[in-house]
Amino acid sequence: MATSSRGLFRTSLSFRQGPRVIKGVCISAMSDEVFNRVSSMVRDMAPDVTCVNFNEVLQDGALLDGCDFIFPVGGDGSVAWVIRTYFKKFGALPETPLCPVIKPDSVGYLRQLDLDEDLFRQGFKKLLDGKYNIRDRTILKTEVRGKWYCATNEVFLHCEPQLGMFLVALADDLLSVDGEPLRHSGVWDMNSVYRPLSEVYADGVMVVSSIGSTGWGLSHRGSINVGEDSLDVIFVGGGNSSANFHVPRTRVKVSLDLKNSSVTPSAAHALNKAREELGIPPDPHAEATLRIVYGSRLILDGKVVAFNVPDLVVDPSDSIPFVILAQETIIEKARKLTTPALFGT
Repeated sequence: MATSSRGLFRTSLSFRQGPRVIKGVCISAMSDEVFNRVSSMVRDMAPDVTCVNFNEVLQDGALLDGCDFIFPVGGDGSVAWVIRTYFKKFGALPETPLCPVIKPDSVGYLRQLDLDEDLFRQGFKKLLDGKYNIRDRTILKTEVRGKWYCATNEVFLHCEPQLGMFLVALADDLLSVDGEPLRHSGVWDMNSVYRPLSEVYADGVMVVSSIGSTGWGLSHRGSINVGEDSLDVIFVGGGNSSANFHVPRTRVKVSLDLKNSSVTPSAAHALNKAREELGIPPDPHAEATLRIVYGSRLILDGKVVAFNVPDLVVDPSDSIPFVILAQETIIEKARKLTTPALFGT
């Protein structure tokens, strides 16, 4: 089973070559119809290439060993789903390079192949001819109550409608083990020293990867990150909503102290009134329920995964390989990300 146990940074701003001969591809599609469509195009151009359904990989991870690429079909959200689902199943990140196949009606900043047949054939021929490179992209991980989670785009500790005092600190890069810098030693100590970055009242704090910098974070005054050696730390809402930071790729610790609770008897009454209108029995613990829902919540790639989270550490030390069919300059990438209509995305 192709999994990742890396604990070091794999910061790769340069490109590297992938396999020259393709043995198999793993296709993740939301329907059998789409899977059959993609596998048919692959086999038509390369009859010897094996096509494996991602759902089968989830049942038998060893099947991925015979695949040179993973084709997530859909949009950028489908890419995040594949990574999150694989991590949840196997507790590790896939080492097989991802090559997103984007539907015409989907958002696809990660696009390498297109579901349109003519465009798919053009791109897949480049793979067959070895005209592509591999680039490692940052993945974010965090641990809550003994369970590890991963995020492709952002880790968001959120407390709206309550206001919170957020303290953000960065792992001290000057720490060392036997004379080696901690960030390059493969040794990570959750209790290591952190240097405070900022402490502000806000509705939430978002730690954003380079992949996520074109998504939710950008709508909160984030910046487009064209490299893999840095992260965005974004303070959402509150009095300091513009106090955002571009920080080195290191562990980020976020702590939260909730202020100004919005849970009141009238709010509890409104909740039970709404339940009554829906034909649901009243909640005898309505205020406690609201304290959970209105308290802190951890959101990963737009999905709520945990409540009542007072603090966390975001670990950006791992990465996943992505296929790049054409090298782009920073200017070309910035134009593509900010003017997608010009590039067919």
